[in-house]
Amino acid sequence: MFLTSVPAHAAVNEAVRLARRRGGESASRFTNAILRRYLREGIPAGLPALEDDPVGHLVAEESCPRWLAERWVKRLGPETARARRVASNRTPPLALRVLAEGSREAAQQELRAREIRFAQSELHRDVLLLPGGTDPRTLESFTRGDVIVQDPSAALVTSMADPPERTTSLLDLCAAPGGKLIALASQSEVFGIVVGADRSPSRLKRLLENRARAELGRVHVLAMDALAPALNRRFQTVLLDAPCSGLGTMARHADLRWRIQPDDIPRLGRLAGSLLASAAELVEDGGLLLYSTCTTEPEENDDVIYDFLETRDDFARERPARPLPVGTVEESGTLRLVPEVHPGDGAFAVRLRKRSTP
Repeated sequence: MFLTSVPAHAAVNEAVRLARRRGGESASRFTNAILRRYLREGIPAGLPALEDDPVGHLVAEESCPRWLAERWVKRLGPETARARRVASNRTPPLALRVLAEGSREAAQQELRAREIRFAQSELHRDVLLLPGGTDPRTLESFTRGDVIVQDPSAALVTSMADPPERTTSLLDLCAAPGGKLIALASQSEVFGIVVGADRSPSRLKRLLENRARAELGRVHVLAMDALAPALNRRFQTVLLDAPCSGLGTMARHADLRWRIQPDDIPRLGRLAGSLLASAAELVEDGGLLLYSTCTTEPEENDDVIYDFLETRDDFARERPARPLPVGTVEESGTLRLVPEVHPGDGAFAVRLRKRSTP
C-alpha cells in the first residue's frame, strides 16, 4: 500500500489472502478490517507518547481498544500496560505437548527430519515450541495422537492437579476441546473413571476427535450443562476451566480485542462464580476442585475465588502438590501467568481442597 506501482485494492486483497493462509478466516477478516480503515482514514499524524497520553498511545501505537487501554493503565500503570499489549501483539509459536514420555524422541526426530526448528518450553518440559504458522495436521506425531496443540500455560495448569497416583476419578466440567483432559488422562491408567462434559455440540465434536486421536476410549464424554449437572456421583478431582474473556490469549486470537466488550468481563465473572458453586457439589470429601481461566482480569479470577470461599467454609486453598517453575506460583498457591512476563498465554489457576467430613 506504500508502493505507488501497486493498486491499493490489490495490496489489500493480497494481504488478506496471506493472512487467511497463515492464520485462518478470523485473521483474514481482522486484516481486511484494519487495511480498509487505513484506506479510509490514513495514518494519524503525531501519535501520542506514552508519557503524555498513555491511553492514547496504547490505542494508536498498540492497536488496543480504548476501554481496555483505560482499564489496564489504571490497574497496571502505563509501562506494564504497554508491555502487556506488546506481548499480546507478538506472533506466538505453535506449541505441541507430548502426551507420553516414550513419544518425545519420535516427535523430535520427525521435526529434525523435516527441518522444522523447535525448542523446549521454559514453562513445561513436555511442550515443544515450533515456528508460528506451522500446521500441526501435517505432522505424523499429531495425526497418530502422540502430541496435541497446547500452550505451555495450559500445560502448567494441568500440573496443578494432584499426581495421577492420588487421583481415583476425574471430571472436567467444561472440557471441550479437551486439551487439559486428554493431557491428564494420558498420564496414567490408574483413574477409576474419567469424564469430560460440555454443553456445546460443536466443541464436543472436537473433544471426540482429540480423544480418538489419542486413543483414550476410556474417557467418557457427556453433553451436559455444568450449571445443571446430570450426574449422581462425586469425583476425587473436578476441573473447572471456566468460560472467560480469554484476554490472556490475544496473541493467538487477534480479533479477540475487538470481540470482547467491557460488560463481558463482569458478566463472565458472575457465570464463573455460578459454575464454581455447581462444580463444588460434585467434589467428594477430601477431593480437589481445580479452577482455571485463560484471562488476566480479576473479576474472572481472584474475585471469583474470594466470593466462593466467603460462602464455602468446607473448601480451602492449598499450594500445588508438585514443584512448578520459579515465578509462576504466588505465596497463596495461586498459579498466575501474564504475557508480559511469562513466555506463553496468560493463565490463572487455584487449587481448592474440600475438607473431609468427620
